[in-house]
Amino acid sequence: MTKILRILNRLNVGGPTYNVANLSKYLSNQYQTEVLAGYKEPDEASSEYLLQDLDIPYQIVPNMQRSISPINDYKAYQFIKEKINNYQPTIVHTHAAKAGALGRMAAQFAKHKPKAIVHTYHGNVFDGYFSPTKTKIILGIERWLATKSDAIVSISETQKKDLVDLYKIAPAEKIHVIPLGFDLSKFTQNNE
Repeated sequence: MTKILRILNRLNVGGPTYNVANLSKYLSNQYQTEVLAGYKEPDEASSEYLLQDLDIPYQIVPNMQRSISPINDYKAYQFIKEKINNYQPTIVHTHAAKAGALGRMAAQFAKHKPKAIVHTYHGNVFDGYFSPTKTKIILGIERWLATKSDAIVSISETQKKDLVDLYKIAPAEKIHVIPLGFDLSKFTQNNE
C-alpha cells in the first residue's frame, strides 16, 4: 500500500484544507493517507471538522504556527521528521509555505527516505510579506527546497509562470498545474 503524509500549515477554513481533505478522502483505496497540520490562529475559524467528517487521520504538529519562530519551527521540524520515520510514507506532500519548508526539510533529512517529495503552492510569500532581505533569504530557501522536491504543484498557469519566470523557484518542467477544482465561474458573472 502506498502511504501518503500530507502536511499543511494549519487547519483554518480555506482552500488548502479543502484540497487536502478531498485529496485524502477520494483517492483510490490503494493509498493510505495521514495529515499533519499546525495550529490555526486564534482569530481563524477551524476546519478540523472537514477531516473529522471525512474520517481522515490527522495530528496537530506541536509548535507549528503561522509566524516565524526559530525555536518553535525547529521543534515542529523535529516532530515532522519523527513522524516521517515512524509512519514511513512513500510520498510526502506539503501544502503552503511553512508546512512546505519544514516538511520538505524533514523529508530530506529523515532516516526513512520517501520515494517522492511533492509541494503544492497555494499562493506565495515572495512579495509584500517580509523585508527585502528576509524575502531574499526565503527565496533562496525555496529554490534549494525545489531542488529536493520531485514535483511542484501550482494551482494556476499564472502562478506557474511567476514561480518559473519571476521568482525562479524551479524549471517549468518540474512544476505541474493542477487547479484546485472549485467552480468559481458563478462569481465572475454579473448577477444584477
